[in-house]
Amino acid sequence: MQKVAKPPYAKIGRSLTILKGATEDVQGESCSGKRATGRQTTWSLKIEGHHTLPVWLREWNTGESDVVLGRPPNVPPMPEALSTLLNRRRAGIEQRRESFMSVYLVQPNDQGWPKLRKKLTFDDFHRAVGSELIEATHNLGVMCIASKEELLGETGRSMNELCGTFKTYTEAAPVALYVISRVVPTLRAVNWM
Repeated sequence: MQKVAKPPYAKIGRSLTILKGATEDVQGESCSGKRATGRQTTWSLKIEGHHTLPVWLREWNTGESDVVLGRPPNVPPMPEALSTLLNRRRAGIEQRRESFMSVYLVQPNDQGWPKLRKKLTFDDFHRAVGSELIEATHNLGVMCIASKEELLGETGRSMNELCGTFKTYTEAAPVALYVISRVVPTLRAVNWM
């Protein structure tokens, strides 16, 4: 039986596509603030009718991983609310019983600065991003999106915060979840979606 290779891209709804690109060595700061070296895979976020932007999936030598909307070498013209999101509001990928990422919405405030909204229910999240995009992440390896209490048994201050868990680590899953929670609200605010 012949193996069929999976395409290196994935659709997220009707107007977004992520395409896996090159991996390179990087130096920087991990989520815990430690100087680190690591490997960075660049995913291209293709936005129908607009510029393609890099999304960086990084694995640090500290054992930490994160995802962030990258800053391209030559930043194309774009609305200020979107340009202020570049290389900001990254999401850490953590491991407890399974791999997971906190689900926060990032929306531009009145001055266009990317504001992080941590306190939200699944219904709030669903209203903000919609069924189509949430279902797309499930097709890419996100197993469940619910409270940290429900999925991880969290009992501390963050127990009511949302998180998404991933199937045996799939690279597209955290990239897709990052895009719908931290990039899509800004794309909608600047009428790019």
